[in-house]
Amino acid sequence: MIKSVVSSHTNIFSLIWTPLNKQIIAWSALFLYLILSDSDGMLHVIDAATGEVVKTIKAHEGSISCLVASYDRTLFATASKDAKAKVFDMFTQEEVCCFATDRPLNGAALSPILNQLVVVGGVEARDVTTTHSQKMEVGGAGGV
Repeated sequence: MIKSVVSSHTNIFSLIWTPLNKQIIAWSALFLYLILSDSDGMLHVIDAATGEVVKTIKAHEGSISCLVASYDRTLFATASKDAKAKVFDMFTQEEVCCFATDRPLNGAALSPILNQLVVVGGVEARDVTTTHSQKMEVGGAGGV
């Protein structure tokens, strides 16, 4: 359950408090539900009015690094450290499609006008080092 705190001293109507392992939040269509991701690859669908978890989905094998809703809120997409990006139906929370890559993914964006998902990722910046004997390679993007 999520705690909700109401304040009369600010422009914020209420504060929704989630446990620490919940990382990213997106609103559903009609703003009835919150979709939360966590560090275990799970998605949790929360009733915005009651704070109750109404559905839990094992979306990824790795940590979900990005969760975004489409412009019209009919779809949402996830990107994960398990090198997969997935698109889900916002109303049923069913997986629509899955894209596998050879590198961990850090971000995703759904086009507001085309049926496209753009993802970014690769090696974590903190893991990249260069020395005199090493060289960094940059690959070009391929067509979809």
